[in-house]
Amino acid sequence: MIQRDVIEEKFCEYLSDFEPKPEIMELLEYKLVHYWKEKNQDYKNQLKRDKARLTELRQMKDNLVKKLLRDVIDDRTYKEQADWLQKEILVLEETCEQERIVDSDFEEYLNFGKRFLSNLSEIWKKAEIKIKQRIQNLIFPAQIYFDGIYFEPPQILNILKVIKNFPDESKVAGRVGFEPTNAGSKGPCLTAWRPANAIIQRFSS
Repeated sequence: MIQRDVIEEKFCEYLSDFEPKPEIMELLEYKLVHYWKEKNQDYKNQLKRDKARLTELRQMKDNLVKKLLRDVIDDRTYKEQADWLQKEILVLEETCEQERIVDSDFEEYLNFGKRFLSNLSEIWKKAEIKIKQRIQNLIFPAQIYFDGIYFEPPQILNILKVIKNFPDESKVAGRVGFEPTNAGSKGPCLTAWRPANAIIQRFSS
């Protein structure tokens, strides 16, 4: 019978194989942010329209006050129109706030995911038993078996398949001479990432 401590130690080592190297994490982040911006463009456009409409409604409310002060409209008309404008303004303010939160939420989730994946084995090792079970069920949806030496290849999250099958540096190296390198640039070298892009597309489809 295999001792529990031995299994846990082996499992931690197994989890560490799924922890991405910094260059892999940089690529994953780049791809996720690019995907988010692309898919989120309609949302951004709607936010822009809502902000413009909100500015318009606030200007209408200011103009309404000026009409009241100049006796252009009576108190009853002012109250009716001001109440309607205020309701519309409150609805749009709430909508704009929710749209703004979506962006901050994405950044927060992205940073959490980076920390989680980069420290997977250590997080699992220090976690309480219930948290360990939740992490294990999240990463390995199907049951995982240990034969005393190795863990059988389990069903795992797509993102971990990407990391596990990521090309090593020799396969990812860019072809200097065919396209410019990214020397002096903080942006990613897309030539170097073509094999990785193919893997990401295959597992995300």
